[in-house]
Amino acid sequence: MSKSAISLLGATLLFAFPLTDLSAQVSRNCTLLSKFRSPNSSTSNDVWGYVAPNGDEYGILMTTRGTSIVDFSKPRSPVQRAFISGQSSTWRDGKVVGDFVYVVTESRGAGLQIIDMRNPKAPRLAATPFRSGAWSHSHNIGLDFDTGLLYVHGTGGSVYVLDPTNTPTSPKLLKRHFGNYIHDLAVQHGLLHAGEIWNGRYAIYDIRNLGKKFLGSVRTPRAFTHNAWLTYDDKFCATTDERSGASVAFYDIQNRASPKLMSTYRTGPSRTIPHNVYMRGYVAYMSYYTEGLRVVDFSDPRNPVEVGFYDTYLGASQGFNGAWGCFCFNPSGNVYISDRSSGIFNIKPKASPAFYGKGTKGGNGKRPLIHNFGAAWLGNKNFKIGVRDAKANSGALMLLGVKKADFNVLGFNVLVDVLTGPALLVPVRTNNKGEVLIPLPVPTDSRLNNSTLFAQFVVFEGTSFASSQGMAFELFSK
Repeated sequence: MSKSAISLLGATLLFAFPLTDLSAQVSRNCTLLSKFRSPNSSTSNDVWGYVAPNGDEYGILMTTRGTSIVDFSKPRSPVQRAFISGQSSTWRDGKVVGDFVYVVTESRGAGLQIIDMRNPKAPRLAATPFRSGAWSHSHNIGLDFDTGLLYVHGTGGSVYVLDPTNTPTSPKLLKRHFGNYIHDLAVQHGLLHAGEIWNGRYAIYDIRNLGKKFLGSVRTPRAFTHNAWLTYDDKFCATTDERSGASVAFYDIQNRASPKLMSTYRTGPSRTIPHNVYMRGYVAYMSYYTEGLRVVDFSDPRNPVEVGFYDTYLGASQGFNGAWGCFCFNPSGNVYISDRSSGIFNIKPKASPAFYGKGTKGGNGKRPLIHNFGAAWLGNKNFKIGVRDAKANSGALMLLGVKKADFNVLGFNVLVDVLTGPALLVPVRTNNKGEVLIPLPVPTDSRLNNSTLFAQFVVFEGTSFASSQGMAFELFSK
């Protein structure tokens, strides 16, 4: 699709959605929907999220005294549904597999708390295994999104691999790996990406078949590697050094043996500290302590661009106050921030698309997955829309329009209005991996600012069709 086609569509047919912030906090291109501080604990640490089968979204806020389950099904009216008390600790971390939350802490003997979310209006503590005979304490717990395996680490020099698949309230200990202390990690497609904080390096391990083979590493800029997170295609990784004045670093990791530094990003005065970074759709979401949430477009790996921020802490720009963690994987595009003293913030960045509708599964049992590549800020020539998990080497159609829809045609769900609203139909073909990326360079045209577009992919599978969810994304000025 050409720039002129997008420009014509945007200039003549789009409509705007002005957003009004609810707070006087410092922000750009981010709207505060609500915030909540648990009455059970005055100090928070990390945060994660849970999405119920009906699509309702919940914040999992870790605190010094336990875990607060916050219902954001009404994003502007949060309600705490449960507080699961735990041993007191400054460090608590949790991940979600299915309908269960798995929480660890550095408090010795606390084990693994398992929270049952099958009735999300009344969560309950289901079990607390591993209080003895395994780790004495744990800094963090990682998740392999593909397999559902959990990785308990920060236990000294060990990583424990747990399988909760068949027995969610009694996970099976599959493996214990010995080695360097890993402070935080990400696992994807058979690779473990480790923040080895005391060694000052980001390291990559092959963990297929429960093994652990060292592939390569790189010393990060300030040699205090706190966390690492990677792009969906395993091509790039972002790391944080938890030091005063440090940067977030972006690496090309296509050569696993030798990660290559591509660029860095930092914000605020000289003594600010980055904490955690996550990547979704080639957009990085960072909890940056006293500088709050930072949203950075990474569609050009050599030139990361800040496209939004929300500062949860208005004190001095140094030290370990403010935003501890963030969770950027909600279907709504809403992002949770955990602030150490203020609780959980529910934020909608303009850079975060929203996903809606059900789509239709294909013959491979998967629903094609629509996704963004970068954010649609005015002038971003690298913005793309893609699909993956589709049938390989197949014809497909991208629907792009200015209105939502929800009707069924020939057995698949149509989620973009191509009948009454102006729309474009873009024919494409998936590659041998069932993927395709469509370039959609965004013009620098102020008339497009604050406009919203809707997209969907339909994949042709011979005698049947598969379709993705719908994706709503905003065009905005960075």
